[in-house]
Amino acid sequence: MTIKELRALTEKELLKELNTAKVELQKIRIGIQTKHEKNTSKAQKTKKMIARVTTMLNEIQAESAAQVSTK
Repeated sequence: MTIKELRALTEKELLKELNTAKVELQKIRIGIQTKHEKNTSKAQKTKKMIARVTTMLNEIQAESAAQVSTK
């Protein structure tokens, strides 16, 4: 997913995407350890996706906190 696609998602959808990415990373790590997964760069790409989603969630939370503090 690109940043534009992530920005279009709601907070619940981002949480779902985050959980999916974490499960996928766990499966990739197990595959690498058992030598079933040859493409080790998938783990790095999945970590980056987790970081992107976490950043988007933090931005949403910061925006909502800013709105509450201005009221």
